[in-house]
Amino acid sequence: MKILVTTKRVTDPGTKIKLKADGSGIAADGVEFKPNPFCENAIEAAISLRDEHGGEVVVVSIGPDDADQTIRSAIAMGCNR
Repeated sequence: MKILVTTKRVTDPGTKIKLKADGSGIAADGVEFKPNPFCENAIEAAISLRDEHGGEVVVVSIGPDDADQTIRSAIAMGCNR
């Protein structure tokens, strides 16, 4: 069985964020990002299913180039790829 888990990064709740002057989004300078805790729960559930029934867990994420850290965290948790 192949299990696909989507994940995304979110701002660290302890980080103070600022909006861009034009209001088009957040100013990412100095903002810490981390994996979404709900996505981490889904990853843990997928890993449990894989361990119980066999197969592999594949994680995907869409975002800027530095969002690959989110995928690396998921692989460190036990995802296959």
